[in-house]
Formats: sequence, structure tokens, C-alpha cells
Amino acid sequence: MFNRTKKYSQILLLGALVPAAMAFGGGKTDGNSSSPEQFVPGKDSYRASFELQVPRRFATRYLRESRSLEVRISPARASEFDVSRYYDTRFIHRAMVEEKNNEVVLSFQLKNAPVAWFVAHQENPWRIVVDIWRTEPTEPKSLEQEWAWQDDASGKSRDLASAQIQSPAKSIAQVGIKPVEIDLPDDVIPTKLPAATSSQGVLAASGANVGSKLVRLEALSPVTPEALVALERRAGADVGGISEFDAIEKLATGLYRSGSTQQAIALFRRLATLNARRFQDSPRLLWMAGESAYLADKADLASDYFQTLQSRFSGQETGSLAQLRLVELKSARSAEKTPGEFNDQYTEIAINDRAPWAARIGAALRLLEPLMPTRPESARAHQAALQNCLNGNFVSEQIRQSCAYVQTKFAVSQTDVVSADAALQRFRTRYPNDPRTPVLEAELANRVRFVLDEYSKKKDYPALADFEKNARPGLLDFTLRDPNLLMARVEGWLSVGDTKRALNLLQVFSSSTSDETKRTESFALLAQLHLKQKQQDKAESVLKRLFVSDNRKNNGLTDRATAALREASRAPYSSKTAQLILIDELKFGRYVERDVGMLASLAVAARGRDDADKVFETLMTTTPRNDADTRQIETSLMQYADDLRGNGRLAKSGDVYLAVANLGQTTKKAEASYKAGLMYARAGMVEKAKTAWQLSAADTADKKFSSLASERLERIR
Repeated sequence: MFNRTKKYSQILLLGALVPAAMAFGGGKTDGNSSSPEQFVPGKDSYRASFELQVPRRFATRYLRESRSLEVRISPARASEFDVSRYYDTRFIHRAMVEEKNNEVVLSFQLKNAPVAWFVAHQENPWRIVVDIWRTEPTEPKSLEQEWAWQDDASGKSRDLASAQIQSPAKSIAQVGIKPVEIDLPDDVIPTKLPAATSSQGVLAASGANVGSKLVRLEALSPVTPEALVALERRAGADVGGISEFDAIEKLATGLYRSGSTQQAIALFRRLATLNARRFQDSPRLLWMAGESAYLADKADLASDYFQTLQSRFSGQETGSLAQLRLVELKSARSAEKTPGEFNDQYTEIAINDRAPWAARIGAALRLLEPLMPTRPESARAHQAALQNCLNGNFVSEQIRQSCAYVQTKFAVSQTDVVSADAALQRFRTRYPNDPRTPVLEAELANRVRFVLDEYSKKKDYPALADFEKNARPGLLDFTLRDPNLLMARVEGWLSVGDTKRALNLLQVFSSSTSDETKRTESFALLAQLHLKQKQQDKAESVLKRLFVSDNRKNNGLTDRATAALREASRAPYSSKTAQLILIDELKFGRYVERDVGMLASLAVAARGRDDADKVFETLMTTTPRNDADTRQIETSLMQYADDLRGNGRLAKSGDVYLAVANLGQTTKKAEASYKAGLMYARAGMVEKAKTAWQLSAADTADKKFSSLASERLERIR
């Protein structure tokens, strides 16, 4: 593989110049030290050489999660690299090239096997060389080496057992726990599932448990019907010939990949009969035969294949798949072992980096299946398997749907409400017929109800409005049937000044609530909001309903409703109906108003009405705070007294005129007292008339009415 006579230069590793020998040891994926004598050129090695002519800067890194070796080259263009020429399926699962900002990143996703790598550059011509070679297999690491548990809240280190039992405390927003990003990409999870067939051993999407028996583990890779027909013809033509084994192997493989496992079983048996040694030397054939028997519910036959596979190829990928299936078969037919003992075996598979993702995903789901209803936080320890389940083409659609459910259940229970709803909507869109969706929706609705209740109890209405702004509109639709939650949402929008949204929700509340007092209050608030939206006609319509409401007449208004009506009664709105409602409340003695300006407005509305007395009586007993208040009071009372005179209520009119004359800072003392004397005289109350005229004659500042009063007194004498 390496040309020992070629002189190697230094390489740029992670942005720094380091000796080539150090880069060699740093490239091992299994973490053990290595030396140049460890690889054998040719069979156990692979080289990719990229000729770039001129020197470039480059750096390397290894991503453990995806087993990807990345080489970053700058400056460079994607057109300078043809990764399809450097693709070796023995070591590389896929190769990709990405160009960004005048840089190129070459990504080699290595297969799940013990390999080491080395990146360097050579001169004449200048090129980057990537060498990959197979190393000796290593023993799997212990659990403590694989997982580094963080200290819990009490400062004690957590082990595996405690991690599986303890669960984080739940609150509206969990402090100190970073939400896990739930990723269900559209391109890898189809909206419509393929039809299930008995040969696939697929459980119906509705109601299937995540780890249930007879669920295909690997993803389908269908072969076209025409190709299957051609393979069948070829196998029939080669019967009894030298190539019979090869032809039947191709046909059996095509049937297995297409999901026709029931038909493939007979062909795998035929292969074992034709050449038992060759059949047993192929881990892939053993796996497909065992999986086909497993899906056909032939447990004994499947166990034989899997045991042979595990004993002969325990260190390979298919060995881990066989180990998973054997544990499942034992747990299905054994009543002696406890679930915890099987869980230990599933855990061993789930944390084994050398196991293929299909096995690790299946083991993780088996562990999570009994825990998800009560302890969804247990999915936190298996996020890598779940994400690879969703993002890769490792497992069947039914297993992938189960992974999506586990991730969604985790999100609904553990992440913030808005993120949980987004995850649930993705799951419902991609799997519309899954019967577990309503359960998740009910759980999420309970969390939303809890959030709204908490904000409402604390009266933190701005936070509630902020929560609703970030939430999906349909998330809160259930609150339309709950008046208390609906009113909390109204309060939230009112606190931030969003009148339009508050108005829409308040209209629903007024028609849905059974509490008549709250309904009355909602009418007053509706009128107030309609006026703010410059919808006078709608506001008047609501106010008229409130004016004739029997509940309002019998029970009165709440303080908040009164405040809303006071605002509607004043400028710039000056609603006549709102003023009449307040006058009505004054008459019943349930409302007391001491603001002169408000009383003056009500006095204008009350003129000419039978129930006007209460307003003016309140106005007569109100002490003015300044000259402006005095002018408003005397003007309103003089108009009221004139109305009384026109209605023939002479004594009452005289009392009102006299009240104006007795105001502390009035400018109409002479006029008001003179007119009071006239009303008393006409009513036959001569002594009161003389007293009023004497008061008017004594006010020499107003000579007109003072002189008239003096003349009246002279006539009486």
C-alpha cells in the first residue's frame, strides 16, 4: 500500500502541523495504538489519491457518531474531486463531497469494522493521500467506558441502574436540561406506508408495539418484478449445473430484499442442501435465512440459523443481528428469566459500537418498549440509535415508525410545550393512522392546560400572551370549550394591547360561558373593545343587550364591567347606551360616582328622563375640587332646574336653584336665588321665596338679578 521509498512530508491535522507518525496513530477508529507494520497492502487496505497539482491547506477530523472521516481542503472546488473513483465497499459505506466558501469537505463514512486511517500529502505531483486498513478486532468496552454519567442534583455520580430508575423533575420549563432536538426528516420518512404482506411479517401500523415479534428488522430493498422473473428463469435453467448455487442464491436474495421471505425460506434450505459448507461460510446467507424463518414464525429453524451465525461470525455485523434475534426468541418462549436479565443482553447490543445500527436500534426499542408509557425520559440514553433509525436506511418502515413514536413521546413529555407540539404534528402528518396519536394529543393538551393555569394563577398575563404567540394556533383550540382557560387567553392579549385577538376570543367566551355574571362582564368588555376598534354599531348592539339584561338588573355589574362602561361613556366614545346603564345602576344604588366630569356627562344623558333625579341629587351633594368643577355643577343643575320648571315641579325646581346659589364658588348666586324665589312664590311658599330673594338682593356683584330681587321684596312689603 505505502511506497516505502517515497518521502512523506508533514501533514496538516486539525489546522496544525504535526509529524506524520502522530497522525498515523491518531487515525485509529478503535482507539488502540498502531504501527506501519500492522496493515497488509492489497487485501486488507485501501488508498484514495487526489491529485491537485498545487499545494493546498487541509485538515482532518473523525466523527465518532457517524463513523465519518472528513478531510477539509482549502482553497478547492468540488469539480477537482471525483469520489466515485475512490469508493471501496470493503471499508467505505458512502463517500460524499461538499463545497462551501471556496472550501471542499470530503466525507468518507467508514463501515462498522475495526479499521485505521492515515492522511498525508505527496509531491510531484502534489496530491492528498488517504489510506485505510483493517486492524485486529478489539473487545467491546464496558458500559462505564462508553457512558460518562453527569452528577445529579445532589452531587452524586449516577450509574446505569440509577439512570434507568430516576427521572428528571417536570415543570413548565425544565431548568438545566437541554431539550433534545427531535428530527423526523421528510425525505426518509414517507407519508404513506407500503402495504403489509404476510410474507414480510409486518404488523399493522395501528396498535403494533415497538418491539413486537414478526416485525422485519432491515429495510426493504425491492427488486423489480421483471428482475425477479429473470432470476427465477436463470435458477430454473441452472438446476443441476455448476452455477446452480449462485443462481439460487441471487433469487433467494432478491426475494428476501423484496419482502417475500416466505418464498425465500425454501430456497435457503435448498442452498444448505447443495453446499452446506459454502452456505455456512456466508454470514449474509445465514442471516437472511434466519430472518426469513423468524418472520415466518418458525422459531426453531430461525434459532438454528442464528446460533450458527453467532458462533461462526460473532465479531461481524451479522453476528450482532443474530444475537439480537436470539435474545428475542429466548424472551418470547422463556418464563424463567426475568425481564431484567434480558434487558442486560439488549443493553450490551445497544451500546456496542461494533454492532450495526439495525441491531442497536432494535435492542434500544426492546429496552424502551415497556418504559415509554410511564418513563419516557428513558429514551434520553438512546438518542443516537433513535436518530440513526430516523435519518438512515438501516431498518424497516415499521421499526422507523416505532422510533418516531418513541422520539415523539419523549418530546411530548420532556421538552417545552411548543417543541413538543411541533414534534407531534410531524408524527401525525407522517403517520396519520397511528392509534397512539390521540393519546399523545391528550397528554400534550394536559400540559398546555397546566401551563395556562399556572400563568393565570400567577397573573403573569404577558408571559401567557408570549406563550400563545410562539404556539401553533390549533394547539389551543381545546380551550374554546373551557371558559376559564379562554378568559385567561383574553387576559393575556389584553395585557399586551392586542385588542383584535382579545375581541375574537371574548366573543366566543360570551356565548359559551354558563356564568351569567361573567357573561354580563364580557358584554361590557366587548363593547369597550369594539369602540377601540372604531366599531360603534357593534358596540351599541352589545350595550343594548346589556341594558335589557335581567341578570344585570337583578345582580348589577362587576367593578371591571363598571370601569369598562365608564370608559365607553366618556369622550371620545360618549356612548349614550353606556351612560344610561350607569344611570340605571345609580338609581338602584349599586353604583356611586363622585367624578364631576363623569356626573356631568351622565347629567346630559339623563335630562328629560324619569330616572334623572338620582344623577342630579348626587351632583348636588358632590363637593367641587376647583373652579372648573364648580362651573360644570352649576351649569348641569341650572339645566336640571329649568327642566323641572317646565315639568311643573316648582318646589323641586326652587330647591335646585337654591342649591346652585349656595355653591361655594358659584358665579350665578344672584340669578339662581332669584329664580328659586320665583319658583317658591308660584308654589305658594312665600317665606321661602322671601329668603331666596333676600339672598339674591344681597349679591350686589350681579346688579341685574339683585335689583329684580329687591323689587320683589318691595312688593311683598
